[in-house]
Amino acid sequence: MEEIKNDVKVIKIPHQRMIYELLEDITREWSSYVEQGYRKFIIDMSQVTFMDSASIGALMDFYRKTKSAGGRIHLAGIQPRIDTLLAIAKAKSLFGIYPAVDDARMGFES
Repeated sequence: MEEIKNDVKVIKIPHQRMIYELLEDITREWSSYVEQGYRKFIIDMSQVTFMDSASIGALMDFYRKTKSAGGRIHLAGIQPRIDTLLAIAKAKSLFGIYPAVDDARMGFES
């Protein structure tokens, strides 16, 4: 599920568990957004309570594609456990981290 407002594409992860089995469709979808010309993304992770290492890798791949196209990604609503996983993977510094989608949207304005 996604929305677009002020040229920012919001992608809501509708799963509690972001795992390898879901990644093929997710990564194909995310790549298509970059190919369509979107450059600002907010990934709403408020429902995600678990991520496996493959999912962290997919997130980092999306970051690389987006950055190489001149874009940025903000993560919104990450749970404490996911925050810890991203810190351990040294991935937190790649993204703007915000408590909610509206905060992440404002982060693009600054």
